[in-house]
Order: sequence, then C-alpha cells, then structure tokens
Amino acid sequence: MIRDALRQCKDPRDLHGYTVEELRKLVQEGIDSGPGRFASIDEIKAEARRRLKSDNAA
Repeated sequence: MIRDALRQCKDPRDLHGYTVEELRKLVQEGIDSGPGRFASIDEIKAEARRRLKSDNAA
C-alpha cells in the first residue's frame, strides 16, 4: 500500500489533470500578463476579506 502511494506521488502524469505542456503554457500566460494588481500578500488578504464581507452582505 505504501509503495503504491509513493508511486502515485511520483507519477509525472499526476499534475491535477494538466499535462506538462499545458502547465508550461499557463505559466507563460501568467508571465506575459505582466505584474499583478496587488503589491503584497497583505493587499490580497484585504481584498479577499472585502469580497467575503460583500458576499455575506448580499
């Protein structure tokens, strides 16, 4: 059982349904899109809290 679990973890096809080429394309799209809207993780968290509060109010 442990051997099967390790084999599954090391399986290069286990990429959450993506192929390596698809992942490379997605990474490149992210790079090409330029810098993000937020300058820090704190800004991202604040935006997430704002959205959550807004969703809960609706």
